Amino acid sequence: VCGIAGLTLQVSVPMVLRRAIDVALDQRTGSLEAHVWTLVAIAGAAFSLRFAYRYLLFWAAYHIETDLRSTIYEHLTRLSFSFYDRVAAGEVISRANSDIRSIQLLLAFGPLAGLSMLSFVLAVGFMLSIHVPLTLLAVSTMPFVFVLGQRMRDLVFPLSWITQGRMAEVAMVVDENL
Repeated sequence: VCGIAGLTLQVSVPMVLRRAIDVALDQRTGSLEAHVWTLVAIAGAAFSLRFAYRYLLFWAAYHIETDLRSTIYEHLTRLSFSFYDRVAAGEVISRANSDIRSIQLLLAFGPLAGLSMLSFVLAVGFMLSIHVPLTLLAVSTMPFVFVLGQRMRDLVFPLSWITQGRMAEVAMVVDENL
């Protein structure tokens, strides 16, 4: 609710600016001061709503992560010694930590990504209502950004697996030496 309300306020800023320019500057019939105070109020309210949204979102994500860690710890402590004879404990712990961290990041940043996509759709709709050719020109760069993002993902993703494997090796060495 806070995220949608903050997004709505954020998207309303260009409309207030358009009205301020049309009424206060072009037609010289209105006061610019009222529009400035409206923008200040919108900025303050949007900041407060976005802060509350992010705070609550990250609070929930970290609490879910803590619960998952506790559940996995309880499960790992109940496993038999023969299980740990067959499986490297360091690798199990490293994989569990990595998976839990991935879930926490999804819970924290997934809704933010969804809100960003909604913001993009609303912004493009607003831009189309103002000037279609200029909007199409601005949006025409998106395929290039997408391709660049895919290339970066293809480079970084294999490195994350290598890093996770090395972390498992370190955890295994620490586990065996303690």
